[in-house]
Amino acid sequence: MFSINNYCKLGVSVALLFPEAFQDSYRHLAAFGQAASLPGFEALEACLPDEADIRRAEIAILRDTGKQLNYNLPGALQMEGEFNPNSLDPVCRKNAIALAIRHVDYAAEAGCEIVAVTSGPDNPTRRDDAIACFEEFLLTVADHAQQYGMTLVLEPVERGRFKKLLLGPTRETVACALSAQRKGRSNVRMLLDMAHIPLMEENLI
Repeated sequence: MFSINNYCKLGVSVALLFPEAFQDSYRHLAAFGQAASLPGFEALEACLPDEADIRRAEIAILRDTGKQLNYNLPGALQMEGEFNPNSLDPVCRKNAIALAIRHVDYAAEAGCEIVAVTSGPDNPTRRDDAIACFEEFLLTVADHAQQYGMTLVLEPVERGRFKKLLLGPTRETVACALSAQRKGRSNVRMLLDMAHIPLMEENLI
């Protein structure tokens, strides 16, 4: 009998399915449990809370339900401000690196093999400089992830609308990932999110 599960792992995004997960860590825990209990899905997409006890509870849910966690770095890294990974301000980049590394450690606690990374907001007037700054961030986080045998997957997200992130075009995202590989970070790859492809006015071909 045909089953799609023989060919891929179906998963759900905890916070997109249960937006209340964004409100606080206790609601995140409740949403995480609800998502993990849904039949027919093998994977969850989320990041884990800072509170160690809640994080342990969510990791226990993964263990008890047999779900795989595909880790997403926090949304704060996609926004203007103190955690912008491609900010021209070195203090902001330092904050972004510290936040990302902390969450790579959380992902390791949960036994994750993959962590999804996006760039920060676009900087149209100094885009080349911002890409260079983002690559510095990416290389540092990749170095930290290597100790866990963990792969960072760089996700292109629309530049021209909605999130308006720096690395939206797939071609430029590929170039960034390949640049990191040439510099010895073989654990940097790319992730294609099917939802973002049309928003970038691209197609699968």
